[in-house]
Amino acid sequence: RNQGLQVLRKDDTWMDVPVDPAALVVNIGDMLEAWSNGLLRSTPHRVLNLSPERFSLPYFVAANYSTIIQPFDALVNEERPELYQPFMAGAHLERMLMRDFPYLRRLKTSRRAAQVNPIQNPFEQRLNKKKS
Repeated sequence: RNQGLQVLRKDDTWMDVPVDPAALVVNIGDMLEAWSNGLLRSTPHRVLNLSPERFSLPYFVAANYSTIIQPFDALVNEERPELYQPFMAGAHLERMLMRDFPYLRRLKTSRRAAQVNPIQNPFEQRLNKKKS
């Protein structure tokens, strides 16, 4: 309803995303760009605070930590060689979190500590009960 979302264009200029109540805006992330071998581009974006009230409902989806992200074979050929080296999804997400939220660097624990005291998500517990 409110303006403020902008995306970065190929020419490094910011473009306003038009406000359309009938539209759903989807920003592509790094993993989907790598899987699509660059056919879909990760969306650099920003939000300007142009009004006293703004509502946003971000929903993030990521692959399992150990998933290897690399271009799908069907999207790699002689005319379009592989553009991305394989990387582990979780390691990439950690790098981005550490980059964007420097205070998390102090909180990072070793993998061994995380295995001994795994973080429990109450929503996952509820889902696990349904599977039984």
